[in-house]
Amino acid sequence: MNVVLLDQLPTDREATEQFTQERIVLCSLPYRQSSQRFMQYFIERRYHLYLHWLNPGYFDSSQTPIFDTLGFITQCTTTRSVIGIRNGKLPAKNRVKEMRTFIYDWAKARNLIRRKARSRNQIVRIL
Repeated sequence: MNVVLLDQLPTDREATEQFTQERIVLCSLPYRQSSQRFMQYFIERRYHLYLHWLNPGYFDSSQTPIFDTLGFITQCTTTRSVIGIRNGKLPAKNRVKEMRTFIYDWAKARNLIRRKARSRNQIVRIL
């Protein structure tokens, strides 16, 4: 299946060109107002959002979770979405495994898996 991994937010023009045919887009968004416009792009195109909100984040000085003052959760609930709040200070291994399993199951249910494999773990490694 086609999966796009972003390491930065694209401009509106780049997003329009890059995501027209893509079914799965993986990206990390900073918790700031400008990220809402990027999320709205995918909401308007009826993408299913699967979010891991790392709260507190790895570089946050405090262990205390912050409340969603920017309204991301409200924005995401206007479309098909799954939102999980995770502790960003814990090792990423379990979060990554959870995301891989979710993506695999989501793609399999929509017949998007292109390659046959002997086991689920082989396909998940491809992602």
